[in-house]
Amino acid sequence: MLVTDYLLKAVHTFQIRTLVSRGFQTRVVLSNSSGSTAKYATDYRVDLTVYQPDGRVRETVQDVAVLKQSERRTIDCAPFVKGEPGDCILVFHLIPLRLEQQSRESPLGPVVDVHKEELWALLSAQDHYVEYYREDDGFSSGVLYQSGAFNYDKFSKESTTIIQAPKCYVSKHLNTFFSLMHTSMAPDYRKSAEMRCALVGTSGQRLAQWTETLAPFESRLIDIRAVLHAHDPQRWLGDDPFFCCFYAVCTDATMLPLTFTMNEPKRTLAVEHSLPPLYYGSQVSGPTRARAIRDFAASSLLNTQSKSGSLA
Repeated sequence: MLVTDYLLKAVHTFQIRTLVSRGFQTRVVLSNSSGSTAKYATDYRVDLTVYQPDGRVRETVQDVAVLKQSERRTIDCAPFVKGEPGDCILVFHLIPLRLEQQSRESPLGPVVDVHKEELWALLSAQDHYVEYYREDDGFSSGVLYQSGAFNYDKFSKESTTIIQAPKCYVSKHLNTFFSLMHTSMAPDYRKSAEMRCALVGTSGQRLAQWTETLAPFESRLIDIRAVLHAHDPQRWLGDDPFFCCFYAVCTDATMLPLTFTMNEPKRTLAVEHSLPPLYYGSQVSGPTRARAIRDFAASSLLNTQSKSGSLA
């Protein structure tokens, strides 16, 4: 399928958040494995868009790097967010030089006609790596993942998110944070996104239910310990980890979720990504996905309030 007038900056992206709010600096490792399919092999020019915590563009940078075929490049994000006390979103645009030669100007920026097969091939050829580190003691932790041109209808008509994550560990010293990033490659994107959330305990009881509303180009850290305390102030957390599952659905936007498990006294963290349902079943797309999203969003788990109010 040929997609016409596709934004060149949206052909291949890697989207991350910084974590200065938790005392970590950020760097990325970008990889070019496009040559794994000789049909679409290309070098990349790397451009960058930096969004402030309030969602406004802080900076756009061209020619951050050139990424040759089979090359990896480490890029420290510190120069691009210097002096910013909050967490930023950084979108790395990997511009295929082969396609750039075929691009043309439009009111929204350079565009190109490209086949869906090529978009998927370039996206899935490799993961990229985000790493959170401290200079004072050398600690670092990171994760590999892919990120498409979310909330851009030329990339996908489906703009939804579903999370089923049995990954919450909370104790006196441990805490779990769920990171959400709400971005779009559409220059005129102005939509706020509403995500319905719930925590479920090991015996199946619902511990909390609430709603997160994210503005365009906003990142959010959901503090699971704070959510549990807000819904049950008498809950006592000791040395042994308390375990629960996080469920969430958004019917009007695609978000990029990451899970951070932190040992706060030791100042360490582990970071994980979540795979979309398509990875667990080839048919979980189109009408099947739409039906699953609709049924989950309508479920009592996410709709019958256990306590009123919204936590953000």
